[in-house]
Amino acid sequence: MSCIISKYFLCLLLALSMCYTPAFCAAENTNAKDKDKPVTMYEDEEDPAAEPHHKVLEQHKLGSGFVKVTIHVSQLAPSTVNNFVGSATMYPWPPRPPKVRYNPAPLISDDKLLKQKIEIEGYQSRTSASDPYPQGGWRWQFAYRRALRNARLKEPTSMIGMNAFVREAFKPVKAECEMVDAFEKTRVEAFRQVEDFFIENEKSIKNEAFQKNLNPVQMRRLGGSAKSIMTYAQKVPGGKWWLQVEHKMPGLTFHWYQPVTIEANKTTEVRLTESNAISIEGGW
Repeated sequence: MSCIISKYFLCLLLALSMCYTPAFCAAENTNAKDKDKPVTMYEDEEDPAAEPHHKVLEQHKLGSGFVKVTIHVSQLAPSTVNNFVGSATMYPWPPRPPKVRYNPAPLISDDKLLKQKIEIEGYQSRTSASDPYPQGGWRWQFAYRRALRNARLKEPTSMIGMNAFVREAFKPVKAECEMVDAFEKTRVEAFRQVEDFFIENEKSIKNEAFQKNLNPVQMRRLGGSAKSIMTYAQKVPGGKWWLQVEHKMPGLTFHWYQPVTIEANKTTEVRLTESNAISIEGGW
């Protein structure tokens, strides 16, 4: 009797193992596939305008990183958070530079004219910080204000002290203007180098990007804050990219153009300012 019961339980265990083995194997295969999936930081986010999942996965085989772009410009900062037109795009190839060639006129052309500008700025036409088209342009305002601050000079309250003020302010203001003019020459040269690089390399790098199924990535606008006028962010496949940003505000249009190397599973922060803009249009 005991032998019959033992054989019965043996047959029952064998049948149960045959029934559950396929399901267990399928679970093992699913886990193995999950291990091969790229690690992402926002797996639960769904974008209705996003590309089909198979294309996204193909782009992310290299591994993705997160890019954060912040714009820091001092002109009209309180009013530009909700009063601007702009865009930020990451390109897997060098994009076409801005159409407008940057070539500003120098601040200094004659000492006599410079003294006249100091007199006009010092008393007759003091510029408000909220003016989108300041007297002499923003470059002049930066040079003039920085010179007075460094030399610890104050504008006179009447014309009685104007002549003495012009004499004291002339040298520091001229030195600051020369520094600004020299810096703008480096910006012009940087713009020329970007144009040359685009002409020589755009086609070949673009072909390589297409072979890797890489396409431009539009950055998401996150809004402004107390520390920046505007912030953009987006997840981007790892590798060499080119960031192109246009920021229009009352009186000025900024263009930025920067190569950026993205590392997988890391955050890359890019800070954009007046100094690293490749071109500035308007009352600059």
